[in-house]
Amino acid sequence: MRRVLIGTAAAGVLLTSLLTATSATAAEATSTPTDAGSSQLQLHCVADVDTGLTACADDDTTIAEARIAVAGTSSGLALRSPVHVATIYAGFLGQGGSLEIQAGADCTVSKTNIDWTLGNVGSAMNDETSSFQVYGNCRVAVYDAAYCPSGSARYPSTGYAGTTNYVGDAMNDRTTCVRGS
Repeated sequence: MRRVLIGTAAAGVLLTSLLTATSATAAEATSTPTDAGSSQLQLHCVADVDTGLTACADDDTTIAEARIAVAGTSSGLALRSPVHVATIYAGFLGQGGSLEIQAGADCTVSKTNIDWTLGNVGSAMNDETSSFQVYGNCRVAVYDAAYCPSGSARYPSTGYAGTTNYVGDAMNDRTTCVRGS
């Protein structure tokens, strides 16, 4: 059986839903730590900033199922094709567990406005982020407090950054909120 964990990003709660596997290679997956000093599992998750849903798979073969799970209907949104705007990683250089962030559209070209906010990265990635990758027109800022309040620690300290291999010692393993512009 393959396992896909589904829940809300705001609550950071993951509920388990078992899906029947169709191949012999989809045996119960085992998780490994992201690094020797981390107790966090190496999950690969997807969060949708519009639906507010997060789904995690404990192996890469089910990440497609996680993308479908979070893109469904919620708050009157019709089934749609969200855009992959960023991914945050537990390890340096885009390695380790990950949280893929989806939005209803690519970011605007302007880098002074806020296009989307993931107010809480959820329990799988909270205080675990070391690097991130951005896509399309997006640039990202990561914050150490839920819902990105003014005055909280952030990387970069002003503005927004493109793909970053290391968020720096001050923000490493402290991210709770991600904002895109």
